[in-house]
Amino acid sequence: MDLCGCRHTVFFPILALLLAEWRLDFGWFETEQPKRFEEELKRLYLEIHGSLPALVKR
Repeated sequence: MDLCGCRHTVFFPILALLLAEWRLDFGWFETEQPKRFEEELKRLYLEIHGSLPALVKR
């Protein structure tokens, strides 16, 4: 994954945390139905928090 070359939205916040000597752990899911899984995660997040996080399209 090339976050630097693509200028992904998350690149600069992650860079700032790394320069501040934070330790970051990343994870991901692999699924046969990614769109369905994404919608389920968004639904659960909405139930708990009432709105989606910044930069997440509905």
